[in-house]
Amino acid sequence: MKNSFVVVIVDMQDEFLIHISDKEERNLIRNQIEIIEYCAKKDIPIITLEYHGFGETTNALKRKLKKVSRVKIVVKFSDNGFVETELENYLRQWNAKTILLTGIFANRCVRSTGQGALGKGFKIATANSLLCELRGDFKDMWWFNRVGLFGPDISSILSLLCEGAV
Repeated sequence: MKNSFVVVIVDMQDEFLIHISDKEERNLIRNQIEIIEYCAKKDIPIITLEYHGFGETTNALKRKLKKVSRVKIVVKFSDNGFVETELENYLRQWNAKTILLTGIFANRCVRSTGQGALGKGFKIATANSLLCELRGDFKDMWWFNRVGLFGPDISSILSLLCEGAV
């Protein structure tokens, strides 16, 4: 049985990454690469959301994404990746039931896209190590934990998703 989740990487563009510490950037990219490599092995689709006018997804991730058979890039013009984009169409094309959210600006763009997903009837999932917030801003994981599947780490969230917990 095919997995019914799709990974959505939100705003991992160099123009945004400069707003977090080098350590946070290294950790976030390392964790996202782990997800990308998992998706490449398991034929799980990935969609990267790129905020218009802020460049492309960072090269470290783009290189790894080449190994994934089903990848789409969606350019967005607002915080919510569902507004006036093809995101929903791609998710439905791939029969997604759940979206594994990962990216930068957890309190803004990732959350707004998560709210858009819920409004479209999708479930959401994430892990603390897959999200980051601006330097000095509090990363509000409570919301993600309350409305979706929230794992303490990457392996636990992937296990739950693959077992069909959502």
